[in-house]
Amino acid sequence: MIARSSDATIQLPINSHDDAVGAAVADLPPITLAEVQATAELQQRIDRKYLLPVQRFDHWLHLLDGSVQVLQIAGRRTFGYESTYFDTADLLTFRQHRQGRRRRFKIRTRTYTDTDECVFEVKLEGRRDTTVKERMPYPVDFRDRLTDAARR
Repeated sequence: MIARSSDATIQLPINSHDDAVGAAVADLPPITLAEVQATAELQQRIDRKYLLPVQRFDHWLHLLDGSVQVLQIAGRRTFGYESTYFDTADLLTFRQHRQGRRRRFKIRTRTYTDTDECVFEVKLEGRRDTTVKERMPYPVDFRDRLTDAARR
């Protein structure tokens, strides 16, 4: 993942545990992108994220009792993407995140490196842990800057 500000680029390493996670989900039933999109756009949701040791991933996965499907596109179950985050000169969005503000926003482009598809996203986090995400297709050549359309 790449995080950018006006004067810095940070390259984060690819997770070295991807193989272990891939092996754990290899036998799970697949779901297509069309099925995911038809079921739930997930543009308004409640996020719950948990950090757990990769060695325990398989254990927790089995506790879900077969209710998990894995996105599969063209036979693949892992996909790469780059995110470019935009912030104000005084790093408002970064500070709001670090201070744990309930009401905050995030602006980014996300480029799916396998397909060169790019989207512009604005995520608003509000009351009761709700997240509302607005996204639109975005020109991949402009993924590192805001276009006039994105500024509206």
